[in-house]
Amino acid sequence: MTETAVCASPIAGTHASSGACCPAAISGRVRFAPDSNRVCLALNPRGNRDLARMNAFVRDLHDELRCDPTHPLQLKEFFGSMTTLRPEVLGLSETTRILQALGIQ
Repeated sequence: MTETAVCASPIAGTHASSGACCPAAISGRVRFAPDSNRVCLALNPRGNRDLARMNAFVRDLHDELRCDPTHPLQLKEFFGSMTTLRPEVLGLSETTRILQALGIQ
């Protein structure tokens, strides 16, 4: 399993797993080295336990990473999309498992 910390404000790149680069560092675990151009992540600021704050963080990050229809796609090296997980579709046990893994109570 690979662990990295990412500076999220402003988006500055990946750093060592210490997360010491900035106070908004987030922690992520990947079970295998990504080998495609598509990587799915669930993100939460380190130490946060509030679901609304996590959602606001991801929305702000998405605003920075999403495609801008007024600019050519080629201007960005990468871009992001966002998926909303719905508890009524996932079920209680999967929703609880995911939220606990992200440190949300």
